[in-house]
This record gives sequence, structure tokens and C-alpha cells, in this order.
Amino acid sequence: MPARTTRFLTLTRGERSLALALAVIGLFGGLVAFILVVRVDPAAFFGRGPSWYEAWVIGSGGVGTALALFVVRHRVARRGAVSAILTLLGVSLLAGLIGGSLALPLYGTMFGPFLFVVTLAGSPVLALLWCVNLVAVHMLLCAWQDERDSIFAPARAS
Repeated sequence: MPARTTRFLTLTRGERSLALALAVIGLFGGLVAFILVVRVDPAAFFGRGPSWYEAWVIGSGGVGTALALFVVRHRVARRGAVSAILTLLGVSLLAGLIGGSLALPLYGTMFGPFLFVVTLAGSPVLALLWCVNLVAVHMLLCAWQDERDSIFAPARAS
């Protein structure tokens, strides 16, 4: 390939970290949605198999979580523990809002964040894994934030 074409196909270290963080949180959001579907209707996967709508709910959980992180990505991985905790809490609630809106446009917008919180409250292990996932995403996005902040760093004298 010519050099001009390959320039657009390569990602920097920070961009790769952002892509990996979006993929990781999206997969974990889909897992949380899967657990939500199984808790609402245990026969969905163990008795009759999943319906198209249940598969849609799981997919919207993953996509909604990735979109939530993408929307708030500029606030994640900033300095300060309180800021990080509040931002990651916002990502969690926004993930429930977007995922619920995708799954069921009107009622899902209301009940998405509520069901997300209830699902995490009903399973402490899942809540702990969700927190570990958010910390991992925070650490992944540190490289992306450092790369973004380096644009504004003063140039060194040679």
C-alpha cells in the first residue's frame, strides 16, 4: 500500500487504548444485560432459547455501555479520585439510560438505569466485577488522555 493510505489505517497508542476500552466495556455491558435477561425470564436461555428481542436487549446493553463511555470519554482518566468516581458513576447510569432506550424506547429510558442498579445490587460479585472493569477502563484511557494532553504541552528548547 502506498504510504498515504497506510497513514489512515494506523492508530496511535492512545487511540488503540480507547478502542480497547470501548470494546471491553461494551462486552461487559452485554454480559450485564445477559444476566438481566436471565433474571427476568430464566427460561429465555435454559428452557426455550433466546428470542430475537432478548438478543436485541443484550446487544443494546453492550452498545449502550460503549456509547456511554464514548460520550463521557473526555472526562474519564482525569486527575483526582473524586472526579474519577463521579465520572465512572455517570458512565454507569448513562449506560443504563442509553441501553434501556435502545432496548425499549419509552419505558426503557425510565427503567434502564433502575434495572441496571437493581441487577448490580442483586449480585455483589457482578457489582465488584463491574467496578474492576471501570477501573481497568480508567487505566486504559490514561494513555489516551496523556496523548491528548501532550498536544498542549510546551515545546522543549533544543
